[in-house]
Amino acid sequence: MKDSDIEWIGQIPAHWELKRFKDLFTERSQKGYPEEPLLIASQEKGVILKSDYSRNTMTVQQDFHLMKLVKKNDFVISLRSFEGGIEIANNQGIISAAYTILCTSNSHSVGYYKHLFKSKIFISMLITNTTGIREGRNVNYQQLKRELLPFPPPEECQKTAEYLNEKILKIDKIIETIYLEVEKLRELRKTLINDVVTGKIKVYQA
Repeated sequence: MKDSDIEWIGQIPAHWELKRFKDLFTERSQKGYPEEPLLIASQEKGVILKSDYSRNTMTVQQDFHLMKLVKKNDFVISLRSFEGGIEIANNQGIISAAYTILCTSNSHSVGYYKHLFKSKIFISMLITNTTGIREGRNVNYQQLKRELLPFPPPEECQKTAEYLNEKILKIDKIIETIYLEVEKLRELRKTLINDVVTGKIKVYQA
């Protein structure tokens, strides 16, 4: 290990490099694709098709030709990214021109940066690269692009992403199982109360 000299990163493997954001990612500002489907940035699901988003949302921007093109595996800095990290695009489409779209030619690193950009340590750094106050705070990409990021070798990027994908899937399944058990216990609790107070279950004093 070696000291990165970057407070939020700390130590990294000795053979890893540090590179500036702008050297790893290129900003995509392509417009004029009104026929592409609308996308929405979600902290829970990443950048997905607006038609697949469960919540009701309004389409404020009607000038679709002015919206930015997003390709699959691009990264999107949304207006609230400092709260939940930078989102990866799961679909191709168009999104608000207010967002910053980033792409990389290194396909092996996409999975690694997907997880890095959602980590607590990265989000803590994002907060220091914002402008505005309270509800008006946004990530300042002109400032952010000068920040240094860990840059593992391509094969390690891929293995890291695969490892995290596998572990997270297992954890999510455990969480889902626990949630279902909790819901069953809540229903049992309600049923027990209802049955006792209505006399369906007799309670005898010892």
